[in-house]
Formats: sequence, structure tokens, C-alpha cells
Amino acid sequence: MCGYSSDATYLPPNKFCCPEPKYFVEELCGSVSGVLPGNVVWQAPTPTSDYIQATLTVSNTGAGQIEYGSNGAVPFALQPDQQVSISVNNPTQFNIQLDAGDSANYCIKLYKRIS
Repeated sequence: MCGYSSDATYLPPNKFCCPEPKYFVEELCGSVSGVLPGNVVWQAPTPTSDYIQATLTVSNTGAGQIEYGSNGAVPFALQPDQQVSISVNNPTQFNIQLDAGDSANYCIKLYKRIS
């Protein structure tokens, strides 16, 4: 049992028998322009995803307003020359909605616990 020694006494402070968790970090970056099919720039593997957290950074490089969101929703507006980051637990999808002539850059940082 973690936190106990063999003679049933507590271990000294900061002496745990459970290993520290390890994480795998993946970063995906790209540019998009014009109308995207389904507005999807990234989708988690199915049927289940091991990603526990993700950060999406979007920069509006076009002349019009764009919208962005996660997990199928596109609720946030981003004006030209603005950049924003959002953090999402248990991500399944990132979306950027563009009209013809709009463009954006994005970076997605995905975190997966591997132990």
C-alpha cells in the first residue's frame, strides 16, 4: 500500500512508493483558409481518446471575423489580427469556422498520460 513501510508505519515525508505520472505531449500546428469541411481542424481518435487535456491557440490572419471552439461547438468570435488560447479537458475536437477569404493559424498542444 502506498504511504506505508513494511512494518506498517508511515514513510517519511516526500517518500512515496507510487511513481510520478508521465505525460506525452504532442503539438500540431498549421494554417487554414477558406471554408473548412465541418469546420474541423483536429479530431481525436475514436471510439475513445486518451488525451486528458489540450490547448488550442488560434490567430486570425484574415480580414474578417472567425469563430473557434472545441468538442463540436464554435461559440467564440475572434477579430482580425487577434490571437487567443483555450484549454480543454478531455478534448475530442477543435473547430475553426471560416468564410471564403478568411484565414487563420493554429497550434494544438495535446497531453496524454502514459503511466
